[in-house]
Amino acid sequence: MQPLVLIFYSLLLSANPSSVAQDTCDIKGNGYTGYIMPLEGTQAKYDPANVYYRPSVSEVVLSEKMLDSYLDIFCRLNKGWKDLSLSHSDSVRYRGLFTSYFKGYYRQYAAYIPKNGNHKFISVCLVSPDFQDRVKDKSDFLKKYWAEIDDGGPILFHADIDLITGDVFLRDNGN
Repeated sequence: MQPLVLIFYSLLLSANPSSVAQDTCDIKGNGYTGYIMPLEGTQAKYDPANVYYRPSVSEVVLSEKMLDSYLDIFCRLNKGWKDLSLSHSDSVRYRGLFTSYFKGYYRQYAAYIPKNGNHKFISVCLVSPDFQDRVKDKSDFLKKYWAEIDDGGPILFHADIDLITGDVFLRDNGN
């Protein structure tokens, strides 16, 4: 009887991830530091067409690997750099600079599943060191509130990473 209960519980959790009482927590990996946001802290992100939940640590680690790979591929395919006629060593150096650019950005993580299904997104808000300095006197501000500024520019970037398809949607704030 016990294995049957475990199977049922697993199916229940996969069908409704928002019912899982996961703890929020700090995340630190190779080149990134962040926080899995509480659901109430991501209100600016909410779209009523989605089901929100707190991502697991393993989902966050996977999304960071996918984002890193995306940035590297983006740099390799960037036509503007090809027009510069860079040597191979300069091209590698520029890729390294671009992909390391986001290493100093603090991350906020949330997750959602669109109600139409077949996708599972990790949302990552990348917060610049400048924005971090602006809120450093506000205790745990970035652990309580999803960072949102609608003026464009390099202060915030948002990435929605589809864990099912591998698609990455990166945009600066305001776009």
